Amino acid sequence: MQTKVRRLFSFSILMMVALVSLAAVYEPTLTSDSEVCVFFEANGTVTDAPKVWVWAGNTDGRNYVGTEWPGAAMTYMGDTQTGNKIYKWTYTGTLAMPTGLIFTWNNQGGRVDGSFTNHGYYVMGELTKIVGAGESTFVPNQNVIYELDLYNFTSQGTLAAAQQRLDYLKDLGVDIIWLMPIHPRGIQGRIGSLGSPYAPRDYHAVNSDFGTIADLKAFVTAAHQRGMQVWLDWVANHTAKDNVWITQHRDYYNSTLTSPNGYGDVYQLDYSKEATQLAMIEAMQYWIDQVDIDGYRCDYISSNTIPTSFWTRAIKALKEYKPGKTITMLGEGDMANSVPRLLVCGWDYDYAWGFQSGLVNNKNNPTGVLNQCKNLVKDLRFVDISRMVYLTNHDQNYNSSMTTQYGNNAYAFTVLTFTLYGMPMLYNGQETGYLMSRKLDYFNRTPINWNSVDNKMLNTVKALTALKHSCDALIDNGDRAAEVTFLNTGNNNVMAYTRHHNEQTALVVLNLGTSSVSTVVSGLEAGSWKRAIDVSNIDQGLTDIPVTLNATQSFTIPAGGYQVYVKGEPQSDYIPGDVNNDGEVSVADVTRIIDIITGDEADDATLKRADVNQDNEITVADVIRVIDIIIGLA
Repeated sequence: MQTKVRRLFSFSILMMVALVSLAAVYEPTLTSDSEVCVFFEANGTVTDAPKVWVWAGNTDGRNYVGTEWPGAAMTYMGDTQTGNKIYKWTYTGTLAMPTGLIFTWNNQGGRVDGSFTNHGYYVMGELTKIVGAGESTFVPNQNVIYELDLYNFTSQGTLAAAQQRLDYLKDLGVDIIWLMPIHPRGIQGRIGSLGSPYAPRDYHAVNSDFGTIADLKAFVTAAHQRGMQVWLDWVANHTAKDNVWITQHRDYYNSTLTSPNGYGDVYQLDYSKEATQLAMIEAMQYWIDQVDIDGYRCDYISSNTIPTSFWTRAIKALKEYKPGKTITMLGEGDMANSVPRLLVCGWDYDYAWGFQSGLVNNKNNPTGVLNQCKNLVKDLRFVDISRMVYLTNHDQNYNSSMTTQYGNNAYAFTVLTFTLYGMPMLYNGQETGYLMSRKLDYFNRTPINWNSVDNKMLNTVKALTALKHSCDALIDNGDRAAEVTFLNTGNNNVMAYTRHHNEQTALVVLNLGTSSVSTVVSGLEAGSWKRAIDVSNIDQGLTDIPVTLNATQSFTIPAGGYQVYVKGEPQSDYIPGDVNNDGEVSVADVTRIIDIITGDEADDATLKRADVNQDNEITVADVIRVIDIIIGLA
């Protein structure tokens, strides 16, 4: 599509730039963790001040706080950089928990229900940058994460043996290795022959069955040499009953030892104590020092006993701990549904837990799957952080095989998780189809048989990881709502969508029905494409076949089948706003865009770079965008 240039007088442009740059933009600020603080960012569809109705300590709405239904109007605070209005409601003091909230607007034409179980900070509507909250260090990437259970990944069950398989993981297309907990496991009340990996006995030690700290360091170093990161699984909510802290630091626990959720092998930590918080942060920093780990997957972050402020504090401390070292944080919680309060802590990823559950519940309902996909990509709160998408993990597979969960659509759903949204995750053995009919027991040894290979699944995964890395359209960039376009297929069993980024477009067509289908998909970009994945011959190897597609195209796909197409070539590394292509964004780039708007000629490549907002036209909005980049607002 040709880039349009909107030409204006230079003086007018400079005046508009000056006015926008000087405009006051409200930045929500947090104060004390004892204050319940809710921000509501309203887009243009909200025409009046949102109202909030609050009740505390029960679920029937009688013990309301403040005025009766529909509640008091929230306080207008100012606008965002994009013109959305920000409203605020605060309550200083003690609220009985749980506390419920109902937000209404447009004379109750709009409504959102919410709740929280401890004091903290919440954002309803579109995610607002909160000053004083944790800040994600998430950057655009095309990563694939792999969960590895050391006991079952190899027959030896050691770090040294796992290290020998790093080349296999690299060839598979893995970028991040998530090691399940590496600490010694509790003995008192232990489950199974091994005990639970989520009952840590010593945060500063490596399970002797796996090896030593030196072995872990060697594993991490070898992974780094292959361009892979290593993240540790971390249990912060509780410890094993025989953890060393029980005797060394009894004060870290509740005055009366309690077991959360009835788990008989662990005791709850007390996060109301400063010493507990400092000790946990120190223990996490320890592994950055000792073995140079790259991130953490944090277990059970939704725990009501861990305050929001701890995670904000811990994440900030970890990210700032070692200059030049990036620490990435993944939280085991669904921040879109169960724990929105944690959105502002600085996490880089959460679990798309509701999406995975939705796929299980709709495995035989293609319309339901489509609705789950639309819900996943439309949530604009996930702009500064991203989500991990998955079909199975240690908890899911412990209870059910993939065939039990997803039936014949397990293959198509694998394609879905790699191409729709976020960062895809594989659980060891999933890539070979081993988990289609088998369950791994992480309380006992159940080593994977790597000689049992389903070529259809393995080649599908290999093709997907290769495509994830090479196709710009599949980038995990945090702001994906505008990138996914669901297409008309004329058949409720067939789902098709495109994703577009830079100069590339990916087309995915899935048949989620029980019989072969020939159907017509409309809304395509006509021209030359490459068929990257085709279920019809995937078990024979990878495909990359040139094809021509029309704007309205017929597809024939077997039951549970899938085809993936790519149009265009990946763009070379480009810094947004670097119009002059000199490796930096500066005032010179602002001047260049203004020159183009006011009549200067430019080649096609420069015009594309000048269209910073990627809306196929060059206007003062692109000038403003570059200024925002320079001064750090974008």
